[in-house]
Amino acid sequence: MKLNIQSIGFVIGLLMLSLAITIWSDLFLFSKTVRLPEWAKTLPSPISAPKYIAFLCLIPVVLTAKTLASATAFTSKVILLSPLLALFGYAFNTTVQDMRILFNLVFHYLWAIGFNCLLPALVLLGLCAIWQWLTSKVRL
Repeated sequence: MKLNIQSIGFVIGLLMLSLAITIWSDLFLFSKTVRLPEWAKTLPSPISAPKYIAFLCLIPVVLTAKTLASATAFTSKVILLSPLLALFGYAFNTTVQDMRILFNLVFHYLWAIGFNCLLPALVLLGLCAIWQWLTSKVRL
């Protein structure tokens, strides 16, 4: 793999989001009760803390992409791969081992992507599309 700015942005975004999901798995993975950290209570919508975090973690991926198509591809890969680290930790946690572990892993994976990462990714890709449209209309 050739190391270029897009690859660096992808790796940075993937590492940041993977670590964020792992560190704050109570926020990103499904839970009937959410225990918010103190810093999250200072946000405009504390329950949306994972969305804010995902938005910040995906910025390097979108900023380093050369085209909207590459931004979409890299962002998709990041949001599909980033929950896996936290899910490995969940799978090997002996307190949650029972017959429903496979269902729970799939549900947590889809929850982290669909509920917490998809909207920030779509917002960033929308901003990227607007930026590329504006720069194509106005050549500086």
